[in-house]
Amino acid sequence: LKNLIFLYVPDQNATLLKFLHQDTDALYLRVEDYDALESLQKKAHFTIHNLGPAPNIQFVTFNQSRALNQQGRPVVDPLKSKWFQNVNFRQALAYGMNRQAMIDYVYKGRAVLQHSHMSQHSPFYSQEVNTYPYNLEQAKALLREAGFYQDHLGQLHDAEGHLVQFELLTNLENNQREALCKLLKENWAQLGIQVKYRAVPFHQLIHRLHETLEWESVLMGSMGNPLEPHLGIGRWRLNGRHHYFNMGHTRYWKGRQGTQFSSWEKEMADLYEQAASEFDFVKRKQLYWKAQQLETQYVPFLYTVTPLSLIAVRNTIGNIKPSIYAGSELNAIQWNSEYHYIKEP
Repeated sequence: LKNLIFLYVPDQNATLLKFLHQDTDALYLRVEDYDALESLQKKAHFTIHNLGPAPNIQFVTFNQSRALNQQGRPVVDPLKSKWFQNVNFRQALAYGMNRQAMIDYVYKGRAVLQHSHMSQHSPFYSQEVNTYPYNLEQAKALLREAGFYQDHLGQLHDAEGHLVQFELLTNLENNQREALCKLLKENWAQLGIQVKYRAVPFHQLIHRLHETLEWESVLMGSMGNPLEPHLGIGRWRLNGRHHYFNMGHTRYWKGRQGTQFSSWEKEMADLYEQAASEFDFVKRKQLYWKAQQLETQYVPFLYTVTPLSLIAVRNTIGNIKPSIYAGSELNAIQWNSEYHYIKEP
């Protein structure tokens, strides 16, 4: 290739149209794009490559922080923080998530279940973890064990009689995440929980997650690395910027009081630090497996599903060798772009 041109198109629908009009040669597909393109492959001379589960993961997490802001007020209502800190509560809501419905209705079958933070392409990925298949009876049993009960109207209350309700946030302009939130609201309503779902601009969501810490629950995503797990250690370091479920470390929190950390959080961080300095592959793998088992026991993140990584590329481009290990989206085909060429007619 003499030239490789990158186009920034802020609107995803416009991106699809540019590919259909042959203004571009490659496209990372959304769910709805596959339906529009699949039958056109032969006629329009392109191929859709399925690379399996995408390296990014989506999850719900609850704000367990016990930090105080500059005015000395808790960043989270202590009543709700108490629910969120209860592992039975988190496990119950994990059992109450209908992930198969997410795959079928939101992603039209083009997604897979996700059980831990580790990319399913990683050599350190473990299948020997706790899983939470959709089971409302199991969810209700865990809630009862934690002291929650349903009244005659089916509404859930905690042991002190408080109605269980909380706000679920996600970012605007992401149709799949908004659809997931609506499903979760319906799922958890069957447990008697009232969920107020709200989509906000992405910059506002990040400000609340990192700066004010004033939020209750959130559905969001993060990029994983299919080769090197240590790149995700920010999720587990106690002062990590992606330790979303319990932010407020005194290293950076400017409020009157920092949060508190549980023993399993410290163990999780230690496992990642040990794995980073372990040169023996088998021993390192055992450390990451233990970390995944620990995470799925305490469920700080409730994983939803992972969409498939689908990329459409013109058949006129030669030496295309898509790889999920090259990165997300179009990076999967650009890793060897210096060897691409235009095929002769």
